[in-house]
Amino acid sequence: MRRWLSLYALSITSIVIIAFLVPLAVLIRDLAVDRAMNAAEREAQTVARFASTIDDSPESIAALENTLAAAPGTSVMLSDGTVLGASLPAGVDLAAARELGQAYRQLQDPARAREHYQQVIAQEPDHINAYYGLYQVCSRLKQS
Repeated sequence: MRRWLSLYALSITSIVIIAFLVPLAVLIRDLAVDRAMNAAEREAQTVARFASTIDDSPESIAALENTLAAAPGTSVMLSDGTVLGASLPAGVDLAAARELGQAYRQLQDPARAREHYQQVIAQEPDHINAYYGLYQVCSRLKQS
């Protein structure tokens, strides 16, 4: 009889602990994702603000490269196709996916734009421009 009561108490205790730990693990995971997205958004906004003010002069491009050195894993693709910062993996057509995302965002189709930005992020998790575009699209989806 004591053995059964001990097993019963142990099983109830285990269930209570599991009922506490599973939601805690989910909460911690979601918190980590939110922090990473917020950091990526801040970094993308900083780089985007700076990149939008540069011209084609070598001094401006050198200043942008110095800024990108402080943000490892961040890359900026200039209008001529030159990539500054982190190099892109071979065989990835990020420009096409990013341009499709931008086109759908401008056409007021944020759901399709989100799909293309997510494709870019899946292929290159550190692509700040894609995160920034995804942020803009998700903001627009929340507003509508």
